[in-house]
Amino acid sequence: MNNYKLTKNFLTKDISSIKIGGVIPYFYDIYNKTGLKEVFKIIKENKFTYYVIGGATKILFPDYFFRDALLRISNDYIKFKNDQVIVASGTKLKKLASFMINKGYEGFSGLLSIPGNISGAIINNAGAFGDEISNYLISVTCFYEGKFIELTKEDMIFSYRKSSLKETEYIIYEAKFKCVKGDSNIIKNKALENTKLRTFAQPQNVLTLGSTFKNMLGRSVAKDLDSLYVKGLNLEDIKVSNKHANFIINKQNASQKNFLNILVILRSLVYNKFKYIPENEVIILRW
Repeated sequence: MNNYKLTKNFLTKDISSIKIGGVIPYFYDIYNKTGLKEVFKIIKENKFTYYVIGGATKILFPDYFFRDALLRISNDYIKFKNDQVIVASGTKLKKLASFMINKGYEGFSGLLSIPGNISGAIINNAGAFGDEISNYLISVTCFYEGKFIELTKEDMIFSYRKSSLKETEYIIYEAKFKCVKGDSNIIKNKALENTKLRTFAQPQNVLTLGSTFKNMLGRSVAKDLDSLYVKGLNLEDIKVSNKHANFIINKQNASQKNFLNILVILRSLVYNKFKYIPENEVIILRW
């Protein structure tokens, strides 16, 4: 098996949850620690500009790229060690949550229906229904300045939908979680109920990045948007979901420009009525 795979002139919309994005000159799929070191040697030698992604479920890629390379850590494993679980950063959060729930471990019932990889979940402190990915986190192993280092939870700061790892050069390679046994039936029933609630409340099988804005100031942005009657708002190839006012949907051939135009409208409406500017939960790359 190769340590990494290089694809030239890669179309980023192919890995985007909302199917928006232009061509990047170099796309590296990295499979192991050796591959990560080899790719960064290439990056350094060629003085490439780069960006590292996980599952790309919250990233709005630009229509045109000016950076050189996009890197994706594509490792995938779950291991037990001394009542702890070690999981690769490229593993799907749903996979880890399902594994922990089936084993009867606490803290993952609310995470089962959240898309994306472990790396992005940790960086953005993903959560729902009272569970957050950081709650049972012990440490992360990161690639930083050519070396692999371990950061404990105490080395990091977590808050609502963000962490101190955001917008740093630390690249998460794997994470370690503690396993806390609970009542297996209660845990499984809670996960099932949470999934039903999420399916009922949010649009399914559509091209979207999920929640556009974060809740803030003790307010539900979705409820504020709902009160402004923006559901179903159309703008060229982009629209606000008819089911959930905080979800923006690509109808078919939308661009980043289309997304940003409707985003500006929604932010302006919220500010004009409620006097606050909602903070983006989606990650907008402007290269």
